[in-house]
Amino acid sequence: MADAGVIESKARPSSGRSRCVGGAFKSAYSERLVSAAASAERMMSASAISDADVTALTDLVHGIDHLLSTAAFASACALVADRRALPAARIAAGLSPAEQVAVAHARRGLRDGDIAAVAAARHEAIYLAVTVFGRPYRSVARVAGLSHAAVNKAVGKVEDLRDDPRYERELDDMELALMGAA
Repeated sequence: MADAGVIESKARPSSGRSRCVGGAFKSAYSERLVSAAASAERMMSASAISDADVTALTDLVHGIDHLLSTAAFASACALVADRRALPAARIAAGLSPAEQVAVAHARRGLRDGDIAAVAAARHEAIYLAVTVFGRPYRSVARVAGLSHAAVNKAVGKVEDLRDDPRYERELDDMELALMGAA
């Protein structure tokens, strides 16, 4: 599941730009990255790299990948929440089993608008994290608490909806907003 502390939980009417990553999040990861970069530099300057160094570098790469995917997903959730007037934490957290049943009912015409809107917004956030930030499906899946197949399905659903010109414009606007933040 996504880190609830990473994302602002208050949605507000669209005001142009979303604030999606808090200062504490930035500083904690900045310190980790500086420390990791120093460790990597120290290892590279050594004449021989040990197995422990290779393991440390591998862990560093995985940590950076997780950091980038977390930031991409959090930014996308915050922007979609801002545009759809939904709580960002709700989009990031996903749906409970009961809400998943409600979404299935919505597909059959029995609508619970709020739950269906959250599910659609989550699909948009996943799509934006993958397309705008270029994050791998598996990495976004790990951050969002989903399977690779679920991320693939969410991206496919949003791509199918892009046939509607109005929806296409909305998504283009969100992509441009995120590209400015990237």
